[in-house]
Amino acid sequence: MEALSGVRSVVSVASFAEALTPDQVQAVLAGDFEIPMGSMVSDDGLRFTLLPGSFTTSDLEGWVEYVEATPEVRTLTGLPIIWDEIARLVLDAQRVSILVAFGLVTVMLLIAYRRIRETLASLVPIGLTVATLLGFIAVSGIQLNLLTAVVSGIVIGVGIDYAIHFVAAIDYARPEGPGYVLRALDASGPPIVANALGVAVGLTGLWLSPLAIHPQVSQIMWVSMLTAGATALLVIPAFLPRDAVADGAEVGDLVPADG
Repeated sequence: MEALSGVRSVVSVASFAEALTPDQVQAVLAGDFEIPMGSMVSDDGLRFTLLPGSFTTSDLEGWVEYVEATPEVRTLTGLPIIWDEIARLVLDAQRVSILVAFGLVTVMLLIAYRRIRETLASLVPIGLTVATLLGFIAVSGIQLNLLTAVVSGIVIGVGIDYAIHFVAAIDYARPEGPGYVLRALDASGPPIVANALGVAVGLTGLWLSPLAIHPQVSQIMWVSMLTAGATALLVIPAFLPRDAVADGAEVGDLVPADG
């Protein structure tokens, strides 16, 4: 197993047999003599300790595949194996959670707006944000785990706020006449940008943490917040009539006059 990627060394009875007397070796094999690492003998064979170096998820999968293909090795366990399985369970549940979250947000927006176009316009930015975030995680090489999965789910709740605020500003500015989109941008644009930057900058302090996962969370929030704010301000106007931002714009709904 020492030849596998990510494995620093493998320690077993054979590793220190030369340092023990024959009687001590027999005592260890019989389970009557414990070394500082604990008992190296179990009911169904000898135990060994795998000391990992710098390893990735693919390395861990390689270890498991090696164990499954090697009859002499009965099982492989430990914190990396346990956390990998927990991460798999969380990610499987996260897919369902994202779908449920989108469904609940859609119902909430339909009830609030009572118009399909506004509902879809509000959902598109957060959909683009989630897609951008997943693409960033894949490109950057950040390993998906329990914490990154949870943070990715939080993005939906945080990011949808920007779309809701902007659509509300559009509805508020519309009765004042033509050019209501520009007025909505003037009113809600700076607060949305300030909030997105504030959340991202506030989490920049995580870069000082010695734990590798903390800077990764900061990166995820930077990408999420900036993308959510930018897409809300840029994408939602694309669903409006072209003349909504012009002086000759016709006051009306988000739906064009002919729609």
